[in-house]
Amino acid sequence: MATVAGMYAMQPLADPNLKPVLPADIYPMASLNIASKGVLTTTAGSAGAASSTSGLPRAWAALEQRQTAVLDKLAQLEKDIAKHLPADAGKAGAPAAAASGHEDLPPAKRPPPSSMAMQPAYPNDLTVSCASAPLASLIVASMAKDDVFVRSFWHSSMGTPTAAFVENVRRQPVRKTKTRISLLISKVEQPTLVVSPSQTAPIQGDSNIARLLCRLHRPELLGGNDIVLSTQVDQWIEAAEGLQGSAKDTKKVLKDANAQLGKEPFLCGKTMTLADICLVAYAQSQSGALPSNIKELVKKLESHLEAARAL
Repeated sequence: MATVAGMYAMQPLADPNLKPVLPADIYPMASLNIASKGVLTTTAGSAGAASSTSGLPRAWAALEQRQTAVLDKLAQLEKDIAKHLPADAGKAGAPAAAASGHEDLPPAKRPPPSSMAMQPAYPNDLTVSCASAPLASLIVASMAKDDVFVRSFWHSSMGTPTAAFVENVRRQPVRKTKTRISLLISKVEQPTLVVSPSQTAPIQGDSNIARLLCRLHRPELLGGNDIVLSTQVDQWIEAAEGLQGSAKDTKKVLKDANAQLGKEPFLCGKTMTLADICLVAYAQSQSGALPSNIKELVKKLESHLEAARAL
């Protein structure tokens, strides 16, 4: 049999009697055939002699040592995690998690936890940038005045603040409430609320900011748990936003809203909702005369309008 000078030296392929020979030290572990016969030793090579402690080849013993090291590391990590858990965690008598009512179902068929329960605590301080007062949002804030405090600030980009603005700010009392809104008068296209610097998507538009305040303090203005009513409220809010569009859109919104108010005292039935607030707020920017039924709605909300302007 031919000898091999290098590790992978091979005879020319043209040789019909080619019989390549591989050196034994390329594969230091014993073959499975040998192991199955109970032979737990290998020929000494680059891998060295067999382990004297376990009867296994040295490569097998090294693998066993690595596995033991991994298990030791996992045990240490478990101890480190246990240091940060409550003292009674995992013990008998420890407080159990609240029952969801679906424990009898397989895990794959259990419904997900309530989305509201997964919501983080909402920040108390909100900053709204606006070129003019977001009237719908301020009406909602005035209706939740025990929970909402509004204070105005003047951005330097707007030049020198007016005397009326300075006097109004001076008279604003500071109160402790659940939510504090800072109105920053600045050059922006539409009212914009940035919830936190880490969230790059702001909440834009007076009606959307008003929705947020309703969800925080006056959910009944959005229809509460009535999914049909809440959908109608959303529909009429979207329609009211048309008063900020073209003359054609404005004319259609006023016509449709006036017809609806001829059937019901409010846009969505017997109770005032955010849809009525948005319609009245956006109608304040109309230069022409308002239809009769919308005028009546404005009168119903006059006290809220005055309270919002005071803010």
